[in-house]
Amino acid sequence: MKYFAIILLSIIGFKLQAQELHVYYNVFKDSLWYVKDGKDIENPIVKKGKQITVHLVNYNNYIYSSNFEVKQFKQSPVLVGGLAGSNSTDFTEMLSVYGQNNAAQAQLLNTSLFGAIFKVLSTSQKEGSIRGAAFNMTEFNNKIESLNNQAESINEIIKIINKRKKLKTFIDVENQDIQNVKMNPNIDPLSMRAFLISYYNDVFQLDQNGMLSNLNLQQINEQLQEIDQLQNNLKINIQKYQESIKEMIKDVKLIKKIDQSNYNIIQSISNLEQKEAVLLAEASVLQYGLNNQGTRDYYQQLLNMYMNYLEIKNNTFTHDYQVIAESEYILFNINLVKNDSLNLNPSSLSGRNAKNKSAQFVARTYGDLYFGTSLGLAVGRFNKTPQRFFVSNDIITSQDLDSYYPMFNSLINIAYKFNAGVIPCLSIGAGIPISSQEQTSGLNYFVGAGLLFGRNAKIQLGGGFMFTKIDVLSNGFKVGDPINLGDGIIPLEKKYTQGYYIGLSFNLN
Repeated sequence: MKYFAIILLSIIGFKLQAQELHVYYNVFKDSLWYVKDGKDIENPIVKKGKQITVHLVNYNNYIYSSNFEVKQFKQSPVLVGGLAGSNSTDFTEMLSVYGQNNAAQAQLLNTSLFGAIFKVLSTSQKEGSIRGAAFNMTEFNNKIESLNNQAESINEIIKIINKRKKLKTFIDVENQDIQNVKMNPNIDPLSMRAFLISYYNDVFQLDQNGMLSNLNLQQINEQLQEIDQLQNNLKINIQKYQESIKEMIKDVKLIKKIDQSNYNIIQSISNLEQKEAVLLAEASVLQYGLNNQGTRDYYQQLLNMYMNYLEIKNNTFTHDYQVIAESEYILFNINLVKNDSLNLNPSSLSGRNAKNKSAQFVARTYGDLYFGTSLGLAVGRFNKTPQRFFVSNDIITSQDLDSYYPMFNSLINIAYKFNAGVIPCLSIGAGIPISSQEQTSGLNYFVGAGLLFGRNAKIQLGGGFMFTKIDVLSNGFKVGDPINLGDGIIPLEKKYTQGYYIGLSFNLN
């Protein structure tokens, strides 16, 4: 029973929350849409007393500040504006540093250049041998293998240097380029956020949770300060590599003198001799651009970059505004104005070129008591046909009057405003006969029900009971009784009688 009560309360709570209206304004695309009960709706409508939440999405809060003007009305206001036209374009601009970085990186040794030669030379003893005991082929193969290992070691060092230089380049350009991206009104903020997060992930090698995984900022700072030392070590390794190539070429020339009979060996040696100049030149190129940059402290810049990353990561580029629906109509004016800081910051030229934006909409409410007055025409009918009395040959005689007669009527209508175009109501009021006959005397009083048509209940169709006074015989007389009036008059009195009415009236509010 306890669990059933919890489930029931949860369902009731969900239904109450679902009655709230959510309005979404995509700032970048200048588009509005409305959601209620988890479904898109065409017109914004909400139960009176419930909350209206306006969600700014795709909202670049680095460029704009938001201002909401909310006015509540009894009657439907006239919109004086609408959505501003958007000058936004597709997401076409990003950091230029990605394209510039690769050109500054040191080249890797083209180890595929050796591949076929190493393979043939290292297996040459299986296919033949060098004549003469003056040359040790096994030692030669070891030199070939060592040369290959040197090339791989050099490439690993180059990869480390390039990675650290890339981070250094990011640090040098980060403030300007990141600021330009953040302040660009032509970039979709959500796409910009995804790009920048990817950018910082690449810089800091962050884990899945966006945190520094294996290194802290001080360790990264130390790695950047080691770039010059790594480049010096790389130069030494390249020099050793070049000397190893020259030693290998000496052995190659000796092999040619000793044995000319093994075709595979001779062919591979000839190829290697032809590649000697290329290998040495490639190794020389590696030393180009390995200029020492000097040692400086990057810690503060790294810390600033990481703070910028956390800011971007936690920025949803959204803003919510809530208001309680208290009147029948709520007018929202959403104004987005460029931040004042843009005019003071010379690096935010793209942001200064952004245009102010605005949007407006009217939400309508339902669910409150409606009180209104209406004026119109009605037709009434008595349950008992009224009569006109006269005396004929000293006998009281009567004549039936019309059972139906028209009236001007005025009603007070009371209703509970459902979310519908037709609303039932209760009505009370009065009517004045406009007939040439005198069925009634004075006002006619109405109590009935009706239907209000239209969002503003402009038309009311109703009917119900009618009460009014009519002439009846008094002093115990009845039709057919003899009477001697002389100079007197027929004894009559006013008494209430009942009937019913049907009418059509128009709202005066």
